[in-house]
Order: sequence, then structure tokens, then C-alpha cells
Amino acid sequence: MSEKLNFCVNKYPIVLGKVLDIPRLQSHGIEKVGFFARLILRPEKGEILYLSKNSILTYLSGDEHSIIPIVDQKDKKRTMFGTVAYLWYKNDRLSKFGFQVVQNSAFVAVTLFEELEKRITEFLVPPNDSSKTQKAWDIQDQRLVLSLPLNNQYGYIHLMFRE
Repeated sequence: MSEKLNFCVNKYPIVLGKVLDIPRLQSHGIEKVGFFARLILRPEKGEILYLSKNSILTYLSGDEHSIIPIVDQKDKKRTMFGTVAYLWYKNDRLSKFGFQVVQNSAFVAVTLFEELEKRITEFLVPPNDSSKTQKAWDIQDQRLVLSLPLNNQYGYIHLMFRE
């Protein structure tokens, strides 16, 4: 499923099971998290966590389907929001991916995620688990979850191997 979704963070392809390539991650603005971030994010034993702030997520066919943070206040008509991408590696292979819409996201996350859900449903299949706050697709050994908490504080995308 991860290959079909064609998720890319700053043009770095997100494919579960992909081998860790530190120079390539760094060339796309994705850095290993430091001590304090590990304390907050709590990766599992043996996991290495990489992160990119205010990253661009493209999906499916590329640039026309994207989530791009708005971090410049020059355009007063657009609501500012940020993004964070998380890449978890276990045994030097990508095991989980997370993407979060942050800051003022109550205004934008719902719209962004409705569009993402629509595109994924058209491209793959309807979600097999659907509620007001969460949509989930289980395909083969992978699971994709779009999550919008009731307070619409943040929007989350999770892509992982199913257990």
C-alpha cells in the first residue's frame, strides 16, 4: 500500500520496509531526533526516529496532491499552519510513518483530510474502518489511519505495518 500511496516528504519517498539511508534523509531535510525529542516521542526499544518540521507531503500522483504548510503571515487570507513528519526505523528499515498538521490546524485539517480521504478512496478502496474522527485502511500487511480528534486540534496520518 505504501508504494501505491506514493507518499513523499520533501520529495523523499515513504515506502515501508525501505532501508535506512541517512545521507539521503538529510538531503531532504529529515534529521535524526535528539535526546529531548526522544523523551517526548518515546520510540520503542530498537527504534530510530527521524523528523522533519514544516515539511511538504505529496501523495498519489505527486505535486497536485499535497499538504504544504503555510508558515508566512504575508497572505492574510490564508490560515497559518505547520506540519511535522515522523519516520520510525527498526532494524534499519522504515517501520512506521506519521504526519501531523499543527498550529491553527482546526481551521485546515478537516478540509485537508477530507480531500486526502476522497483521493485515497478513489485510488484504492473505501476505508474498512470509518468514524467521524478516524478513517482506516487495512491492505495486506499495512495499515493507514487518518485521525482527526474531536477537538480538531491536530490532524494525524499514520502508516505502519499491521501487527
